[in-house]
Amino acid sequence: MDDRFRVALRHGFHLHIEHGDIDHAEARRRVPDVVGIGPVWSKGVSLRRVSSIGPGGVDAIARLTLAAGVPGVARGGITVDNVDRLGDTAVEGIRVSSAPVTSPDPYRTVRSPLTRFRRADAPAP
Repeated sequence: MDDRFRVALRHGFHLHIEHGDIDHAEARRRVPDVVGIGPVWSKGVSLRRVSSIGPGGVDAIARLTLAAGVPGVARGGITVDNVDRLGDTAVEGIRVSSAPVTSPDPYRTVRSPLTRFRRADAPAP
């Protein structure tokens, strides 16, 4: 089994699973399905040729996925400085992926936006 899968489970993170990482049936048994929605904000748009959809676009798609019974997770360009703008959307969570790669403290880089993300209908911590 891929170590990334074990680490993600241990820390309560979701994980983008590639072919060969782990058997998909085993992964689905152990981790709930979610839909990645984004990019919310694009970085390097010219390289990726992908337009950002913003919090409004994320909210619209998240409402559709929830109606289908699958929670949505916002992804793309999310930082500690903009994560608060997602609190009024219907997403269940966020995905932070590129910032930790270049950070001297990857754990803190991921945890900072995650601890600041609060859904509008969620109880205060």
